[in-house]
Amino acid sequence: MSIVKIHLTQEQEAIVGSPLSGITKVIARAGTGKTSTLNALSRANLDKRGLYIAFNKAIQMEAQSKFPPTVKCSTAHALAFSAFGRKYSKKLCAGLRLNDVISYLGMDYDYPLAKDIVDAVNGYCTSDLGAFPIKNPIAPDRMIMGDANRMELIGYQSKKLWDMMCDPFSPVGMTHDGYLKLYQLSCPLLPYDFIMLDEAQDTNPVTAAIVFAQKCPVILVGDPYQAIYGFRGAQDAMEPITAKQEFYLTNSFRFGPRIAEIASQLLTTFYNESHLVFGKGFDSTVGKIDLDERKSVLCRTNSEIFSRAVGCLHSNLSMGFIGGVNSYAFDKINDAYLLYANEKSSIRDSFIRGFMDFDEFLKYSEDAGDLECKMLGKVVLQYSHAIPDLITEIKSKALPNYVEAEQILSTAHKCKGLDLPRVEIAGDFWSTMNAEGPIPHADRVYEEINLTYVAVTRAVERLQLNSDLTTFLRFHGIG
Repeated sequence: MSIVKIHLTQEQEAIVGSPLSGITKVIARAGTGKTSTLNALSRANLDKRGLYIAFNKAIQMEAQSKFPPTVKCSTAHALAFSAFGRKYSKKLCAGLRLNDVISYLGMDYDYPLAKDIVDAVNGYCTSDLGAFPIKNPIAPDRMIMGDANRMELIGYQSKKLWDMMCDPFSPVGMTHDGYLKLYQLSCPLLPYDFIMLDEAQDTNPVTAAIVFAQKCPVILVGDPYQAIYGFRGAQDAMEPITAKQEFYLTNSFRFGPRIAEIASQLLTTFYNESHLVFGKGFDSTVGKIDLDERKSVLCRTNSEIFSRAVGCLHSNLSMGFIGGVNSYAFDKINDAYLLYANEKSSIRDSFIRGFMDFDEFLKYSEDAGDLECKMLGKVVLQYSHAIPDLITEIKSKALPNYVEAEQILSTAHKCKGLDLPRVEIAGDFWSTMNAEGPIPHADRVYEEINLTYVAVTRAVERLQLNSDLTTFLRFHGIG
């Protein structure tokens, strides 16, 4: 592997030159070169074995091509798979279906109760707890509520479900977070001289527990304002920790001063932050993107992704999807449509097929607070009988390499970490805002702000804002 000379800023040099000792925090704003900084830190310590824990597989693979051979790059789940995940390889699943859980536990068809039971298992899997919290079941991002009898039932049934998951011969699937939890409970001692935890602001407590149980120095890297996975139970691993050293990376090489000013305005308005972001990259512009220019449209919801894809069909524009077209729940949209059209025999998704009719599906989505199902219902009601043909056409015309498309479609979650030349912010951001700031008592309002911060800081050359963001910035004297 050839060693590439990295020209470091003063901020980066301070980090690279610091001793590896105790816990170090590196608070890195968007596009400020955190990976190159950690790479340089690793090369300054070639006599030590390092572990870089990446947020996902794609980041891990990219990092492995850049870091020296003295550093192992892995996701937390990959560390856990060889020890625990492999034994469940025949029953691994992405998640537990409510209809299946009701069948496994021999319950009545009480979907809100089943959802609380599944959420209690998921909450335990992402937590740093030891014993299963039977008396006080938890969910990833909310409190489970109920009277004493109901809470006791949830605790008993969720523990029973967890035990069935852990049984390799049980029909209940094992989730990826489930075997990660088993790994944490085994108290592993990792054979490294230092550990670098990337995206520390979006770390599940279970992963943080594994890292903080180690005896070697730990470098936590992240940006609290890019925390966007609280709905999965992620927390900011840096916030509660007292570090021996703390550094900031504020010079963004991704974009220029105009986009940096927008990002900084979000941070000062909503967080009163003094460590802002400074644009040292391309001299980016802010304004409408020409119709004949390639662009990326960043959306808040999958329903807006679908609507934009339909728009590409009508305008005869080539389209590509970050993460691939199959990662945007279009098959579920079709299954929800089939339920709406009373064609249950053709539904492939066992969960959706389990509903008596579309009205029951809509009622469940409200009663259980299932945001994905609410989205499916909204799309079905909007596009109705045109849905099957639209999905077929979208999939057939989606380019496998999204960078070749005239219009690139993505949610803010899926584009995190990417540099995109021209970005349009779709109109479904800031549903919980007004021009002056957050609407009082709006649910998860600060995660919405963070999503907006992530979205606007993807742009390199040009950024097109939606009307709500434009109004907000003008209110604060920008634009």
